[in-house]
Amino acid sequence: MPIPTSGCPAANVNCQFQADDSGHTTIRTPTWTAYVSGVYTHPLAEGRVDAALTVSYSSSFYWAVDNRVQQPSSTVVNTNLAWYAPGDHWFVRGFANNLLNEKMMNFVREAPVGDFVSFRKPRTYGVALGVNF
Repeated sequence: MPIPTSGCPAANVNCQFQADDSGHTTIRTPTWTAYVSGVYTHPLAEGRVDAALTVSYSSSFYWAVDNRVQQPSSTVVNTNLAWYAPGDHWFVRGFANNLLNEKMMNFVREAPVGDFVSFRKPRTYGVALGVNF
């Protein structure tokens, strides 16, 4: 049976498609990405304080070869501030992720009935208590 070049002859069949994608951008490949992260530690009479900041940037990119669905450029900022008890046995940490509340796609699936998209988490923040063994 010859390999179809358009459409699938039956359900549950892997199909091969041919297309001319000249001039289209390589998928899931941003032109620019950058990442910087830092931690500042300050000793205290009773334990220590750590402050951390992470910033990541990605320029826009396309999700599929037809270059129809595009993820816009995004900058994500995450931060946390933690107090560690003497001996580092336990800690209290406040955190905030995606501070700029960037709307970013996590996964895209183009389909004949419409596009299916799942998004990354919006701005989240909270407090964590932890124990180190």
